Amino acid sequence: MRMVVMLIALLIIGLLIYKQIDSDSSQPIETESTLSDSAPPEIPTKPDEIKKFDSQMNEYMKKEAEKRDKAIENATSQ
Repeated sequence: MRMVVMLIALLIIGLLIYKQIDSDSSQPIETESTLSDSAPPEIPTKPDEIKKFDSQMNEYMKKEAEKRDKAIENATSQ
């Protein structure tokens, strides 16, 4: 009798754990590809292109930081 009760309890615990894990996987996971729509600037091949690349990279990083901030704000406000 104890063995049957233990098996039923183990089955119920297993089902609860399975449901908990399954509900987490249904939420979409945000990756770099979902957060970033624009491509980063191309890497310079000539020394005189470095200053231009620096300004482009700074602008790109600012835009991406703003996108991530908005995504975090949207996720926490829900």
